[in-house]
Amino acid sequence: SVNAIKRVPELTEEWVTSNTESDSIEAYRQSIREELEESNEFTADSSVKNEAWNRVVSDSEIKKYPDEDLKAAAEEYKNSMNTYAEQMGQTVEEFLKAQNITQEELDEESQQYAEYKVKQNLVLQAIMDAEGFSLDDEGSKKTAEQMEKDYGITIEEMNEQYGEASVRESIALSRVMDFIVENAEVSKTAITSDEKD
Repeated sequence: SVNAIKRVPELTEEWVTSNTESDSIEAYRQSIREELEESNEFTADSSVKNEAWNRVVSDSEIKKYPDEDLKAAAEEYKNSMNTYAEQMGQTVEEFLKAQNITQEELDEESQQYAEYKVKQNLVLQAIMDAEGFSLDDEGSKKTAEQMEKDYGITIEEMNEQYGEASVRESIALSRVMDFIVENAEVSKTAITSDEKD
């Protein structure tokens, strides 16, 4: 059975003025192009920041992981599984079975997550300390303002949704990522629409 058939409307001046904020086809095309370029630039910048940060973390060596931090991070991972299970209306056991994950695999995943999370936090704190950054300095305030623009909500609203500790960690991480990219040798390559690969 066919539930619906939809045709893409023809791009006419009338359609553009009725359905968009543009006053001509050319202005509409230009606005779409600008949106796509902005989105692609944001994606590319995020990719560079994440790649640089992951390189710094993976190249860092941790002599000893604090046991309490490892336990807390592993518990955080397991709690996230509980949350997913609740959202699906399942017990944790049912959720794991549906995901084809054994309890041993969950324990291993939570340990791996904990080690990465604690390593990331230790590296983050070491860079913050070495560079004299704090969450109250001007650079961190600018980072917080940028986050508000990017996400369209205030830091207070983020605190309510995600918890203050998580938001503070995000601000610090974003600040340090920006610092790393500013001080790294980054090469960018533009790919045109004519290039196939």
